[in-house]
Amino acid sequence: MKIIVVSGVALCTNPRVVKEADALAALGHEVTVVAALTDPSRQEDERRTTQGKTWQPLYLFDITNKGLRNRLYWLAIRIRRRLGIELGRRLGIRNHWELGYFVPELNSYCATEKADLFSLHNEGGLWVGTRLLRDKRNISIDFEDWYSENQAMHPDEYLKSMERMVLTHCAFSTTTSKALAVALSTEFNCPAPVVIYNTFPVIDSRPGHIVSGRLSVCWFSQTIGPGRGLERLINTIENMDGNIELHLIGKPSSASYLEALMGDKAYIQQHNLVAPDHLGRLLQSFDVGFAGELTTPPSRDLTIANKVFQYLASGLPVIASNTSGQREIAEELTDCIRIFHDDKGLRDSLAYWRNPEHLEFGQEAAHDAATHRYNSHESYRVLENLLDTLRL
Repeated sequence: MKIIVVSGVALCTNPRVVKEADALAALGHEVTVVAALTDPSRQEDERRTTQGKTWQPLYLFDITNKGLRNRLYWLAIRIRRRLGIELGRRLGIRNHWELGYFVPELNSYCATEKADLFSLHNEGGLWVGTRLLRDKRNISIDFEDWYSENQAMHPDEYLKSMERMVLTHCAFSTTTSKALAVALSTEFNCPAPVVIYNTFPVIDSRPGHIVSGRLSVCWFSQTIGPGRGLERLINTIENMDGNIELHLIGKPSSASYLEALMGDKAYIQQHNLVAPDHLGRLLQSFDVGFAGELTTPPSRDLTIANKVFQYLASGLPVIASNTSGQREIAEELTDCIRIFHDDKGLRDSLAYWRNPEHLEFGQEAAHDAATHRYNSHESYRVLENLLDTLRL
């Protein structure tokens, strides 16, 4: 089958799309992934992400291409996006320009291509999907988040109307957790999306990290910013008796935020983002992973953060907040994931993993879970079954 995976963003920042393309290509399909690179600092990461793949990346835009024409084009794209956002925010005129930089270009490309399946991702993919459905094309849709429920105050009805259309008319849909699948099915009275967990390749051996009584806790994301549970974690550590260090991996949302967060706390270290294929090894140099996702908005509560599976693949036990999605996997992995409900629970979890025997057992359990229960082979099998139904 010829399959076009519609992303529209840098692939080094979208591991779920890359893993899907890997799985589809491994099953013998002809796969093209439509992307765009808008951050010149990620050029090398992007090269490493796509190097040696058996699928074809296709870039609608590459900011590293030199020349006045490319710079003017990028300026026009940014102006269009800003105009779209302001039209929606100030005048209530909702439009596809606000959904991403290259949504019109994604649609134009897909409209002219012949493919057996268009696999859609992100908010812009919703709008492209409605157009493809009108042309009676086969689409699948992946809900890495619940896009219309990604606002703290109220659902986005513009996105919700598109979600309803694509979910009720697509060939199949996928998502990240059973909790989110049930919520989507209930909301839109549609078949429940098939769950494909955000698993990562297992790193087979730990580099001999020695626990010396000082627990090293790590957290990572593209952005170090508010609304991620970091303030709660730091306040809890402050009220403990020391012997804990915290490592934050990511790009600060602002210098002022990072300064306010870290202050003069010597136990906190900030690390720059690393290439996706280096992240697992970096995580292995720490003891425990932290996933302090909030329970609002609903999208955050229902999904399972990528970082949980990345920690497990690196052999790290996890301290996770009590979201519906994270509870779903923690109930099956009680030996390596501890859920906290409040500040006392967070403090107790930190104290539990500070025990060397508990930590060693948890690390072994995490590695075993990523090797035998939550791995990319299962994703391959699920996708293969879905595509088999499409052929019928």
